[in-house]
Amino acid sequence: MLVKSGLDIADRYGLRTYVMSEPAGLKVYLNHGFKLVETVSVDYPQYGGTEPLVEHFLVREPATVA
Repeated sequence: MLVKSGLDIADRYGLRTYVMSEPAGLKVYLNHGFKLVETVSVDYPQYGGTEPLVEHFLVREPATVA
């Protein structure tokens, strides 16, 4: 509901919307009309990380408001 509320405001003002998402949230944004622009994966072994950090960058054009 929070994503939809923010997108309603963005649509009202004709604003393009950008988000960064971790893999767990990707489907939420895709279901709200966002398009995947890029996925970045970074390994952090020097900081004790055992798995890569993955971030998805997405964009959504404003919907036309009647």
